[in-house]
Amino acid sequence: MGNLKTKDVNVTVHLDLNHSPPFTFETSLPMSGKNHLKFSKGKADGFLINYTLDDPGNTYTFGSDPNQALWSTSEAVCPTNPGQWDQFTAQEINNGEMTLVVHNANKNKQEFGYTLRITSDGGATYMDLDPIGTNDNSNLKTSFGVVTAATIGGAAIGYLVTQVAMPAATSMAALTGAVVGAVLGLGLYSVLQGSRGQPA
Repeated sequence: MGNLKTKDVNVTVHLDLNHSPPFTFETSLPMSGKNHLKFSKGKADGFLINYTLDDPGNTYTFGSDPNQALWSTSEAVCPTNPGQWDQFTAQEINNGEMTLVVHNANKNKQEFGYTLRITSDGGATYMDLDPIGTNDNSNLKTSFGVVTAATIGGAAIGYLVTQVAMPAATSMAALTGAVVGAVLGLGLYSVLQGSRGQPA
């Protein structure tokens, strides 16, 4: 994943072969209907999702091949062929092949389809679990315009405060006040952005 800024979320996939569909999700993400995840308020590069399989029979895993464990498509349908949409891609399988790690870029506001694929024979055959997802394109991105406004606004306030507090202040003192204000404005913006991007 390199230096991508993602919001980490966990999704437990409870397997129950006696029901249809044979799985349910448990997660802090909002859901619309059964197993329909809504990806909202990600970080700048979206989400990193840990799908962890809960199989009471200890029979199934995600296998060892991430490209076989996940198929995805930009359409709101269950994909029936191998391949991954470039906004929803498998990164790795870990935790004894019980956790599939997926990156969701969440770039476009749209529904999409994906298939989680599990195996009981080391990848010779797979069973398909077919949820639907919704991206709402709400990643927290640093806007140059917003940052600039925060910096200039802070500088202006710092300058004015210096002038009001010390009417006889020198130009250098006023300039120092403006610089301090700019730094404080930028710092406040960064803190607000960081607090909004914390994992749920």
